[in-house]
Parts: sequence; C-alpha cells; structure tokens
Amino acid sequence: GMAGLLKSWGWIVVSATSAAEALTRIRANDIKPKVIVCDYHLPDQNTGLDLIKRIRRELGVPVPAVIVTGGGSQVPLQDIDAEGCALLIKPVLPMTLRTTIDTMIRRNKIARSPLQ
Repeated sequence: GMAGLLKSWGWIVVSATSAAEALTRIRANDIKPKVIVCDYHLPDQNTGLDLIKRIRRELGVPVPAVIVTGGGSQVPLQDIDAEGCALLIKPVLPMTLRTTIDTMIRRNKIARSPLQ
C-alpha cells in the first residue's frame, strides 16, 4: 500500500485509520510531520481536510499536505485549494505521489524561509 511505498522511499510513516487515531498518535509520540498524506473520506465522519486543519492548528505549523480521493467522489476543490493542499485522484501512480510530495515540501520551505 501507500505506507509501504513511502517507507521504501526512506520516510518514517505514522499510519492511522481515522482522524482521531492520527491525532492521538501525533500527540503521544510528539510527532512533527514533514508532510501529511491522507484520504479525503475518513471513516469517523471527518474529512482529510478537517484532519489537516486540526493538525496544523495543534502544531501551529502549515504542514504540507496531499489529499487522495477516489475518482467519483465529490470534494470541495476550492476549500482544498484555499488550504494549500494538493489533490490526487486514485489510482495514484507512485511517481506522481513522490513528485507531488516533493513539490509540496519544497513550496512549504520557500514560503517559510525569510526573504533575502
């Protein structure tokens, strides 16, 4: 799956099956994620966008984020864009995922670096 793919690229992956589990793991392990990759539709009545906003608010950092969704589902594109998240439609090719993650992290570093 996606977690295995990310691990094969050298990432330390913290997986969760719900927004509540993700937040619990982040708090319990004092994790500062470099990037969030999540489904838009989560099983606990939250959306991936809700989760991203909560993590960012708790950490006080605009963590780069990639939202993944199925092709037929309705997602609020304007809201996702307004939060500065990338959106990928399943099935996601590995290189598309990698390029998107790299781009989001690079964009975040540029946005946070002081002007010269």
